[in-house]
Formats: sequence, C-alpha cells, structure tokens
Amino acid sequence: MGRVANSEQPEGAFLRGVAKQRGTLILLPQMDGVQAVREILRRDPGARVVMVSAMGQQALVVEAIRAGARDFVVKPFDQARLVEAIRRALR
Repeated sequence: MGRVANSEQPEGAFLRGVAKQRGTLILLPQMDGVQAVREILRRDPGARVVMVSAMGQQALVVEAIRAGARDFVVKPFDQARLVEAIRRALR
C-alpha cells in the first residue's frame, strides 16, 4: 500500500496525487464511493480500482462496475476474496 488518504481532507485533497502514486487506499466517510471511482478514473484513466463497501446491494455493485471499478468486495470480507480481487485488478 503506498498511502492512505481520507475524504475528510479539505477540497478533495484526498484525490490529489492518486494518479501519481499507485497502491493508495482511499477512505470515504464523506463521499460516495461511485463518485470517487469516476473521479479517480477521470484523473487517471489507467487506474485499477477495487471498491470495498459494507453496502452490497446489487444496484450499487453494478453502478460501481459501470463507473470503472475492476471489482467490488462487500464488507465484512474474507481476506482471500479481497486478495483475489486485487490480483485480478492488477492483471
């Protein structure tokens, strides 16, 4: 993991530099995850995003994938499931 960023930082500062630094975990207590996926990919079209959320409704999963997330992992998650999602995203 390169760094941890948090959306509570002012003016979306948590997204600044994401395109330049791979392996960033973004915590989103104040922002919609799908919006973050779109913004990350707008800033870095080659980014590989795996969305992790406690909200696993099918509509949200589909929306995240359509927004460009490579995978969606529902919390609480099995560690092996998360590792596999990351491996697939990095291929």
